[in-house]
Amino acid sequence: MKTLPSPQRQRPSKPGGTRPLRPSSAPTHLSLAKLTPPSLPTLVSRPQLIEQIEEARHKGAKVIWIQAPPGAGKTTLATSYIRTTKCPMMWYQFNSGDADPATWVHYLTLGIQQAAPRFRKPMLALEPAYLANLPEFTRRFFEELFMRLKSPSLLIFDNYHDLPTDCPVQSLMVEAFRTIPPGVLCIVTSRQAPPPALATLIADQTLMEFPVQSLAFDLAETEQLLALHHPKAKNTASEWAQDLHTQTQGWVAGMILLGTNRTYSPPSATSAPQSLSRKTEHFGDHSILFDYFVQEALTRLSSDVRMLLLKTAMLPAFTDHIAHKLTGFAMAGYELNKLSRARYFVENREGEQKVFQYHPLFKEFLRHQAEIEFGSDTWKELQAEAAKILMEEGWIDEAIALFLGTHQDAQVSRLLIEQAPKFLEQGRFQTLAEWLARLPAQEYEREPYLHYWRGMSLLLQDPTAGLRCFQTAFHIFQSREDVRGMLLAASGAIYAIDFSWSNLDRIDEWLPVIDAIWEKHVSEFPPEVQSTVIIAMMRGLYWRQPHKTIVHAWVKRAVAFVQQYDHFSELTIILHHIVCCSRSFGSIQEILQATTPVIQKIDEAPLSPPNQLAWEISQTGISWVTGAFSKAKIHYQRALDLLIRHEVPVFRGPMLFNGLYAALPG
Repeated sequence: MKTLPSPQRQRPSKPGGTRPLRPSSAPTHLSLAKLTPPSLPTLVSRPQLIEQIEEARHKGAKVIWIQAPPGAGKTTLATSYIRTTKCPMMWYQFNSGDADPATWVHYLTLGIQQAAPRFRKPMLALEPAYLANLPEFTRRFFEELFMRLKSPSLLIFDNYHDLPTDCPVQSLMVEAFRTIPPGVLCIVTSRQAPPPALATLIADQTLMEFPVQSLAFDLAETEQLLALHHPKAKNTASEWAQDLHTQTQGWVAGMILLGTNRTYSPPSATSAPQSLSRKTEHFGDHSILFDYFVQEALTRLSSDVRMLLLKTAMLPAFTDHIAHKLTGFAMAGYELNKLSRARYFVENREGEQKVFQYHPLFKEFLRHQAEIEFGSDTWKELQAEAAKILMEEGWIDEAIALFLGTHQDAQVSRLLIEQAPKFLEQGRFQTLAEWLARLPAQEYEREPYLHYWRGMSLLLQDPTAGLRCFQTAFHIFQSREDVRGMLLAASGAIYAIDFSWSNLDRIDEWLPVIDAIWEKHVSEFPPEVQSTVIIAMMRGLYWRQPHKTIVHAWVKRAVAFVQQYDHFSELTIILHHIVCCSRSFGSIQEILQATTPVIQKIDEAPLSPPNQLAWEISQTGISWVTGAFSKAKIHYQRALDLLIRHEVPVFRGPMLFNGLYAALPG
C-alpha cells in the first residue's frame, strides 16, 4: 500500500507517513487580506446595479460574472451587493499563488473557517491520496463548503484574472461552479471573459455575464461623486461633472483620479484631460494613467506620504505596523486610513488589525514610479528590507517572493529549508518545487538540504527526478559526515524508487546503508526521523528482502517504536508494514498481542478519510492472516464504502488485493 511520506517541522526533517494537510488554525494578516472584502467608505448609490444582479439571480443564475477593465468598479460592486443584501458570505481574492491546487484549497479552508466558525469538524483536506483525482476531490470539497454556508449565501471570487490561464485550478473551478446549490450565489470579478470551459454554464444560463457598460457612471452619478469629494463646490458642480464625464466616459478610476482633491477650472486647449476620453476609450490605455498619477496625485501629497506609498508599493498587503517599520513614518496608519476614507485607491480589511491593500492599478503605477525614482539598486535594497520585515512578521510566502526577486539566495535557502515541512504538510508540493527551482546551482552546492527538499517536492510529480535529488544530497551529506542528512536522503531514495514503481532492485543499495547508520546513531534521532526511516526500511525490505533475518530485526524495532509514538496516520502505515513483514516469520500473533493497545488507540482516533481507508484495508489484512475471516469481510466492506464515498484512486489496487483475501474463506 503506497502512501506519501509526510513532512515534519524542521530539524530539517521528516518525510514519513501520511499526515493530513491541515491549514493553520488561525488566519494570518495576509489571509485576512485575501479572505475579507474591503471596507467601503461612503459611495455613490447605484441601486440599479444591485437590481440587475437580483434579476439575474431570480432567473436562475448561480454565477454572475462581472468582467470589466481595471478601475471600473468590479470589486466595489461585489462589496456593495454584500452590504445591501446583508447575506452571509465568503470572500476569496485570487492571486498567482492559487495556481497550485493545494494553495487554493488551503486558503479556501481558512476562508470557510472564517465564514462558518460554528463548524468544528475539519474540512476535507487535500491529502496526497486525493491528488490522482482532483476533480472528484474538488466536487466533494465544495459540496462540504456549500453545506457550511447558510442559505441564502454569497461566495465572491475577486480578481479571477490573476489566476494563470494554464493552471489546473482553472478546470477545477468548473467543478466548483457546477456544485453550487440552490440558495447560493457566486459573484466573480475579472478583467477577462469566462474561459471556454464554462461555455455549458453560459448556455444553460447558470452563469450570466454582467453588462460592462452598466458600470460606467452616468452624468447624474458623476455629480454625486463630485458632491462627495467637494460638497462646497455647488456653483461649479454641474459644469465640472459634465467636463469630467466627457473626459472619462464614466470610467470610475479616471473620475476619482481627476475629480478628487483639486478645484475646478474649465479645460484649456493645452490641458492633458482633453485627450483622456480618447486614450481611455474602453479603459484600454494605462500609460496615460501613469502620467496623471504623477501630475495629479503624488505631486499634491506631502513628501512623507509620497514616500510611504512608494516604499510600500512592493507589498501585496500590509499592516500599519509593517508600513511603519519599512518607512519609519510614525503616521503611516493615520495617512493610509485617510486615503482609504477618501476612496483614493487604498483598500483596508478589518480584523484584529487592519490590513491595507492598494488597488491593482495604483499598485502598478507606484511600483513603476518607485523604480524610476529610487533606481534599480536602491529599489532592490528596499525590497530586501521589506522581505526581512515580512519574514519577522510571519508573512512567509511574500517574504520568499520578495527575496527571490532581489536574488537574496541565502535568505531564500534558509527560509525554504525552515518552511518546507509546513508547505508539504499543506500539500503545496508544486509551490515548493517552483521556488526551489529558482535558486542557483551554487546554493545547492552550499546547502545539501535544498537537494533533499527538492526531492521531496518532486515525489508525486516526478519521482525519478526526485531520486536524483536524494542521491546528490546523500553524497554531499556523506562527504560532510552528516549522518542525519544521509539517513533522510537514503530514506527519500527508497520512497522515490517505490513511487516510480520501476527497477525496484535499486532499493538494495540503500538498505544496508540505513541499517548501518541506524545501529550506530539511532539515539541521536528524534521520533519524527525514526518514523521516516522505519517506514522506508520496511517498505524496502518487504519488496526486496522479505525472507531475510534483517526483516525480523526491523519488525522488532518497529513494534517497540509504535508503542511510544502518537502520530496516528503514520502509526497506521507502520502497523500495516509490521503485519506484512511478520507473515514471513510466523510471529503474527505475538506481534499483534504486543501492538493491541496501539491498534485500539488508532480505532478510537479521528482519522481523515484516506487514513481511515488505509486503516480499514490494513485491518482486513490483519484479520485475514489471523484467521478472523468474518472480521476481515467487515473491515473490507467498510473500506469499500469509504472508497465509493470518497473516490481515492490510489487505493483501488490494495482494495482489489485485500478483497480477494477477504473472499477466500467464503
